[in-house]
This record gives sequence, C-alpha cells and structure tokens, in this order.
Amino acid sequence: PADRLRQQRQAEAIRAVECLGLSRQRIGFMGLPDAAAPHSGPVFGHAVSQLARLVATHGCTTVLAPWRADPHCDHEAAWKMGVALQEHCAIALLAYPVWGWLIPADRELDHDMPVGMRLDISPYRAHKARAIAMHESQYGHLITDDPTAFSLPEDLLAALSSDFEVFVRP
Repeated sequence: PADRLRQQRQAEAIRAVECLGLSRQRIGFMGLPDAAAPHSGPVFGHAVSQLARLVATHGCTTVLAPWRADPHCDHEAAWKMGVALQEHCAIALLAYPVWGWLIPADRELDHDMPVGMRLDISPYRAHKARAIAMHESQYGHLITDDPTAFSLPEDLLAALSSDFEVFVRP
C-alpha cells in the first residue's frame, strides 16, 4: 500500500543519510505522492514555497535536482521545482542524472547538449555504495507479493556506484 511504501522509503532514506555520517535531522520529506509529484499548479507552488523557506533558513546558494531529461515523472517534477526555486531565490541550479544514465546514446534530447562536470568521490565510493544499498525497496527483494514490483537494473546501479558524481549545468 502507498502509505506503507512511503514509510519504508522514508526509513531507507534516513538510514542512507545516517550511513553517510549525517544526522537524521538533515533530511526532510515533502509528503508528495509517489509517481504523482505535481509539475504545476497550487500544490507545486506550495512545494516550491516550502523549499524557498529552507533555502532562506539555511542560506543555500545552490540547489541540486535530477537532470531535466531524466525519464521519471517525479524526477521531472523535481527538476521543474529546482528551476522555479532558482528563479524565485536567485540561486544556482545543478542537475544530476539518475535514470538518464540509461538513455540510449542515439536518442535526441529536447534541449541543447548538456555541459557538466565530474566530482571525484573515489575516497567515498564505499560509503556511497552502502548508502545506495540502504534503499532495499528498490532492489525487488522486499516487495514479493507484486509480480510487477520495481527493481533497480544492474547497469543503473553500476552507473550510480562510479568514482565520480556528475553534475550538469542547465
């Protein structure tokens, strides 16, 4: 059920943050529905306002969001929130690919070729791998009563577990 899955995913995120050495107080949840985050409208505006308050409270200068071409509806919504936040708060915006790693090389994008940068995280790669592993509901072994249950593909896990974080400038 959606409530149970939300609780599970929130617990996984908290464990991942803690395994990186951060306090659970460093993470917050928007309460938006899975696979139905708003792309516009009043709920979208409210979410951007909540994020803007966090930017002001914490003195943020950069917002990170999934890459605009990431083929997942919630990632697209988060990208749009990042753009709105950038405009509203006059802060920098950087994007990161998630599912975008699996886009075929010959697929045309609906925007200019991205320009990006790589951040060497090789000293922290094992920590990141442990944090990724905390998301057990994403591995297909937890939800066993649904034949269509989701599972992260191995090639995506390999891309996410590299020695570099990749950030794209919009």
